[in-house]
Amino acid sequence: MPKIFGAGFHEIDFDCSVLRIRLDDMPEGEWLDLGFIPWPRDYRPSKDEVQDKITSVHVNFVGTRARVGFRFDVPHQPSRFDCTQDELDELRSQRFPRQAQDQQFLDAARKRLIESFSGDAERNLRLLAVDLGETGACAAVYQGRSHQEDVALEIIKIDRHYAELPPILERDKAQDSPPKFSRDDPRGLRKEHVGRHLTRLAEGAANIAGHRQKDGTTPTTADDHDFRGLKRHVGWMIRDWVRHNAAQVVAAAEKHQCDLIVFESLRGFRPPGYDQLTAEKERKKRWLAMFAYGRVRHKVTEKAVERGMRVVTVPYFMSSQVCSACGREQSNQGRWRKNKKQRKFKCEYCGAEVGSDANAARVLARVFWDEIRLPQGKNN
Repeated sequence: MPKIFGAGFHEIDFDCSVLRIRLDDMPEGEWLDLGFIPWPRDYRPSKDEVQDKITSVHVNFVGTRARVGFRFDVPHQPSRFDCTQDELDELRSQRFPRQAQDQQFLDAARKRLIESFSGDAERNLRLLAVDLGETGACAAVYQGRSHQEDVALEIIKIDRHYAELPPILERDKAQDSPPKFSRDDPRGLRKEHVGRHLTRLAEGAANIAGHRQKDGTTPTTADDHDFRGLKRHVGWMIRDWVRHNAAQVVAAAEKHQCDLIVFESLRGFRPPGYDQLTAEKERKKRWLAMFAYGRVRHKVTEKAVERGMRVVTVPYFMSSQVCSACGREQSNQGRWRKNKKQRKFKCEYCGAEVGSDANAARVLARVFWDEIRLPQGKNN
């Protein structure tokens, strides 16, 4: 648990990157000095903008290293909605908590948003519908019910942007264990990098189960404390991936002055445990490890509320197989898959042709406006 140091119990020297903290039982005038690494260059807000807005300091020790976080008193920008994000979250988590109730939640949330909008929502509400995929992402900007433009979102890794999933390097295929990455290595966080860690965890869980097995008993599975360091490392990689992607979505919403951000619901995705990784489940977990879009949505919500925006989810079943122009589901699965591999969508009914990611984003916007009702069923 982090230790919180409020007013009178901390002092910060940003010029020297020194944090001074005082414990409860320390006399007045005594301090503990901690040096910290300041945030990256060109980070917004800058240290000069927030130096006088820090209300408390949170210090948490991970092993022998301290992690320091600052809490800021930053006023929220005014919103064009009278309803709060808490009202929408309460609708989703308490009144309509199940995946089968996604459409009911959308109907209730849309009604509340339109009623509380200051203006003509049908014409003036600026909406950003975001489709996040494994190999690409796109956002569609709408003003009211009218489509304005599509915004390509790059897949963001730890240290660089990729417009598409980078190819697997030949030396990656030959690796049996996670290599040590140098600072000059440009690969960053990739599915293959996470996959090597997950493979090691799966093999370790099997070895531990065999070691703990007693004669005539069921093998004991791995405990939570096994491979704590490696699990934490994978978690931090995915956490950074989430933060970078969320920042990109918020930046696009700010640039286009959007009032509302729309995501797919994606309720129901559950990765298997490390002690259950068969060959098939291991592939699924590698995929779902980089599919932490629920965490992206939560991080976007945090930042969007500060900027006066609201975030809502819509049902997602087969959204990539529906035409954004005519709203019809594609029946020729072979042709649809072939086009999807080439990152394009061509409707077999109306002939509309657009990028597959852009089509999915437009579908989500039209689902919000109730112009398209997606098929009901299980996850695709």
